[in-house]
Amino acid sequence: MRVGRRPAWARRAGLLLVVTGVLGAAAGRAAAQRAPRTGWAVLDDGGAAASCRTAAADGCGAGTRRTKVVCLKDWRESPGSCDAAAKPAPTEAACFVRCVGVGPAQPASPYPEQVATVAECVARAHPSEVPGPDGGAPLKDHATLCVLAPGRVTETGIDVTGKQDLVVTAAAGGAAVFDATDEVSGRLKWEPHPEREGVLSASLLELESSGEIGDMQPSAWVIDGVNIVASDDYMTINQPCFEYDARQGEDAMPRPFSCKYADRYFNAAAAGFEGSTDIPEDFTPPRHWMQNDPPMLHVKADAGAVPHVRVLNETRSVAFTASEGSPARRVEFRGLHFLGSTVKLRGPADGGVSSLLAVAGCRFLFNQGKIELESTKKRGRGAGDPVLFTDNVVEFGQSAVWYVASGADVKRNLMVGNALGADRPYYGEYMRMPRREERRTD
Repeated sequence: MRVGRRPAWARRAGLLLVVTGVLGAAAGRAAAQRAPRTGWAVLDDGGAAASCRTAAADGCGAGTRRTKVVCLKDWRESPGSCDAAAKPAPTEAACFVRCVGVGPAQPASPYPEQVATVAECVARAHPSEVPGPDGGAPLKDHATLCVLAPGRVTETGIDVTGKQDLVVTAAAGGAAVFDATDEVSGRLKWEPHPEREGVLSASLLELESSGEIGDMQPSAWVIDGVNIVASDDYMTINQPCFEYDARQGEDAMPRPFSCKYADRYFNAAAAGFEGSTDIPEDFTPPRHWMQNDPPMLHVKADAGAVPHVRVLNETRSVAFTASEGSPARRVEFRGLHFLGSTVKLRGPADGGVSSLLAVAGCRFLFNQGKIELESTKKRGRGAGDPVLFTDNVVEFGQSAVWYVASGADVKRNLMVGNALGADRPYYGEYMRMPRREERRTD
């Protein structure tokens, strides 16, 4: 499965599935301190979570943290709206980026520090002083850059609560994939479907009894790069299902089909139907389907190929989390890939504010929950601080993006076919036609 490629079709002119928008401050707004609603604000210059700029190509070592001064009006940059005589001066201070390699030990690691897990690297991102390089003076203003080796990452629940000046990214030339799926191909025994030519069927009784599959729903399976979600709350006679083939890359689009007809096509005997007499001639079945009684998996297999089957693991559905403890400040996830997993950063419970949480240039595929960026538990204009969600791809997730912030920067994101199977209280409560006994008679 190609997990790391951004579909190029999204860049075609006029395509309305490209979701963009800037809410609040302009790009690059990073809070060096809590910015006022209106007036002069001194902000970090750079927009990255750790805005310590170094001269080195890898972004490591000694650098400079600069600030810029902007005029804000309702948290938006508004040149000319502030008193020029009261404009404060920008500042410049020395800083240091502490680069840590993450992954298997290498004989010639390019990084001064090497750890085995992402959690070990994240633990180094704290506001206290750290020893200076080569035994130098302790560093007060420092950032931690965790550089992940390419490959599959199965860590889950990595807590960034209270962390400051942290960037988690992947090494150049490869993709670091936070994978919340488990391969079960070798556990399945395939037999030809009794009625459908080219379809293979396998029993799921062994996996079900072992507890390895907890969700007997189509959305739990990724087979040959294809995922399916089913809905039960659309206001249609036949409830729709949606199929998404990630192998199509730049041409990938959700394909709707009838759940009922798919069940009749693959499960004719089990569903009590005789053959396919009740299926329209123009019906195109999905690539795979499942039945519950008995639990079976049916796959339209390529000639001579054994299906590659992965199941979504709910216990690893959250890669990074922030609990309701101390605020996190200037924490960024950059250029990472998430397969079935997501990021859930919640605001501090004590009324504090997490500042400049950022997700940039990442790809989420088949994520099992919302991508959450909550800067504060408070609600209302000006209650929170900025969050950044830019240049990301979110494909066929069970939910999309949820954030709470003041001056959020949400732009240049591609979101395709998310939450198609989610509950819709809007339709259920507000669009429902009144029952006969509820209609007014006066």
